[in-house]
Amino acid sequence: MNWNNLKYFIATVEAGSLTRAASHLGVSVATIGRHIDELQDELGISLMRRGRNGISLSEAGIQLAESANSIASRLYDWERQASALSEGAERAPIRISTTEPIISEILSPNLPSLFSASPNLKIEFLSSTKVANLEHQEADLAIRLFKPEGDTLIAKRLPDIQMACFTSKKYLGNRNAESVELAEEKLLVFSEVYGKIAEVKWVNEQSLNNAVVLRSSSSRALFEAAKSGIGIAIMARFLAVKHGLIEVPAKKIPNRQAWLISHRETKSQADIRLVKRWISTTFKQALA
Repeated sequence: MNWNNLKYFIATVEAGSLTRAASHLGVSVATIGRHIDELQDELGISLMRRGRNGISLSEAGIQLAESANSIASRLYDWERQASALSEGAERAPIRISTTEPIISEILSPNLPSLFSASPNLKIEFLSSTKVANLEHQEADLAIRLFKPEGDTLIAKRLPDIQMACFTSKKYLGNRNAESVELAEEKLLVFSEVYGKIAEVKWVNEQSLNNAVVLRSSSSRALFEAAKSGIGIAIMARFLAVKHGLIEVPAKKIPNRQAWLISHRETKSQADIRLVKRWISTTFKQALA
């Protein structure tokens, strides 16, 4: 539907005649008439009749004019908001949904480079392990550890997150990490709350369930427990190495995939493109 046609219809109803509507809008009477004719053709109904004394609305025209005013008001508000945004009067934050470790360990430390590129940019981090619904505007961008489904979404593969077993010097004591047998240790692993993820399957395949003393849905909890000397945790290598934990040799644990998710309708927005480039660069640097 051509919204300009609706605008001319409302202006004519409010003015009471095509002549006054044309004068108010600064166009010719013929232009007003053409748009109203196009609107009637689009809808397939007659909205008004023209006479010497002005216009008279049909029954359908009366009913639609009432709802049209509400629609027009929203359209005008939307146009004003868009105009304000284009002039920099208001800048909504870009909301990024991802897990807490990615926010605190990868994104937050690298915010200076983003704000240096765009000083007036606003960012909102949403810590979540569920998939934010981009279609329902729960977030503008999301970083997830699996590829989502949906024709309206764009998913870009980020560098994989390498997983391994790590512990602290406090837990090892005088022992050498290479001498550790995992089946005889205290293991800290991810819970099955998110299903049979790679780490859970790995523990089962290695017959290590009897050695598990802590399961958690929180990566941060596993990290803090390993750091405190409780046991050996399966965690992301970038996080463990950054904080000085010691890797314990083990059979290779599958990497976690990382995906940057955006909505197709936002691909032309300059701020979104800038933040997406920043996230990609930041991941490459953090996981190198």
